[in-house]
Amino acid sequence: MAGAPMAVADALASPAQEDNRQPDGEGTMNSWIACDEGEYRVEAAFFHVASGRGLRVTEVVVEVYEDGRGKNLRGYGQVVNALLVDLLDGAEEVDLVLVFSPGHVYRLPGPVIRAGKVFAPGVRSSFHFQPRSPWMALEEKEFDNLVNRTVFLESE
Repeated sequence: MAGAPMAVADALASPAQEDNRQPDGEGTMNSWIACDEGEYRVEAAFFHVASGRGLRVTEVVVEVYEDGRGKNLRGYGQVVNALLVDLLDGAEEVDLVLVFSPGHVYRLPGPVIRAGKVFAPGVRSSFHFQPRSPWMALEEKEFDNLVNRTVFLESE
């Protein structure tokens, strides 16, 4: 994609054409991605597990793109891999919470995550993610409660 990522609120203010196709066996995402094709900055993001622990991630960008089957979504960002390993230790599934702007907060349940192999304490490296299922919008109160209940892992 050329240019800098845009704000998702701009794209949602003028939503893409409605696509009424049902997801196929591969799970096309047309029915739940309201943004046009492009890259979107994420203001804040964190991984969250059922035990209530979380890990903040930085420099997250979500890309909406078209392929022969319709709209798709993928993204990337920066994470302290050693802390990601700690977070995932014993966790069955990790969710990714994405804050695009006030009123545009989503929880992506159990995305596929690929991360680098740099495990030095405090060192950030790239991670990539793709959804396995649709994201869920979070109301402001629900998001605030989630953040207040989460114990975030921090580098020492």
